[in-house]
Amino acid sequence: EFVSTISHELRTPLNVMLGYLEMVRDPDLGEADKLQLLDRSQQNGFQLLELIESTLEIGRIDAGRDEVRWEPVQFGAFWRELGRDCTHLRRPESVALEWDTDVPRDLTLRTDPRKLTIIVRNLVGNALKFTEKGYVRAEASVERGALFIQVRDTGVGIKPEDQDAIFEKFRQADGSERRRFAGSGLGLYIVRRFAEQLGGTVIVSSRVGDGS
Repeated sequence: EFVSTISHELRTPLNVMLGYLEMVRDPDLGEADKLQLLDRSQQNGFQLLELIESTLEIGRIDAGRDEVRWEPVQFGAFWRELGRDCTHLRRPESVALEWDTDVPRDLTLRTDPRKLTIIVRNLVGNALKFTEKGYVRAEASVERGALFIQVRDTGVGIKPEDQDAIFEKFRQADGSERRRFAGSGLGLYIVRRFAEQLGGTVIVSSRVGDGS
């Protein structure tokens, strides 16, 4: 299953990139069309890079070389910068990314900012991937003395029997090669491992056709 998943996820963007770059060589193609093809090639390149980085992250986790580096973080500034960073994540034009900036400005966390960044980016990126229209919204608040981060979407939703499996390594709710949505099944596994390392938990609430 691992070999099938990884080979599928490597082949798909590579084939797309090679196809687009071959089309760019067409002498009759206009400049606007060429730029569009190059942009799509770049997007698929980012998809490949994301897969490679996630695989390396898994390697560090499994080898026990992903130690937590604790430091104080001014959360308001951290959250706003992270929101600006996430605006560059790939998403359909029909999906709005909403970032709640009404967070406690004087909140200081003792955390690992790299791991917390990866957690939120993976959650937001995953929500954008499985949302074809509507919105993805990220919110942060302090409840009962703990930081609560929530990412909500209007996406396809997840069946109850699949809600535990999505946090397993190399697993998706739909693991077949005919699935509609690409992905290696690494992002949410990393989210769960990092959340546990930082002393937190991750939960999902979802209904099919009604978002997550």
